[in-house]
Amino acid sequence: NSAKAIKYLKEQGYQIIATTPYNADCNLYDLDISKKTALFFGSEVKGCSEEALKLADKRMKIPMYGFTESFNISVSASLCLQHLTYKMRRSDIQWRMPKDKQEEVMLQWLRNSIKSAEEIIEDTIREFNETCSKLGGLAL
Repeated sequence: NSAKAIKYLKEQGYQIIATTPYNADCNLYDLDISKKTALFFGSEVKGCSEEALKLADKRMKIPMYGFTESFNISVSASLCLQHLTYKMRRSDIQWRMPKDKQEEVMLQWLRNSIKSAEEIIEDTIREFNETCSKLGGLAL
């Protein structure tokens, strides 16, 4: 539910940016990247819900030219992420995650991506402990 997500993110210090092709406060190129930012994208047919637009700190338009009024969701997300990461890399903002946090995120991603990850971890620890026991060493 958008309202719960927005409330949680605001409590975490994020500015909430809802994308919309109409009645925008700013465009992608003007977005302030010095603040933690959460982007909200709506469905391809209806866009962001009225509730998300109302609760957002800003409504942002992705500049486009020609007859098209909006991009599909995958194109919108791709354009935003490409442009904002480009701006971040060119800025002096300390945006990179610390190494330990990178490893934590990677481990969580692996656990979510690998089928039977927990069983594999348990089996590996059990085998390690058995080997350590045979060798007279410490176990986990």
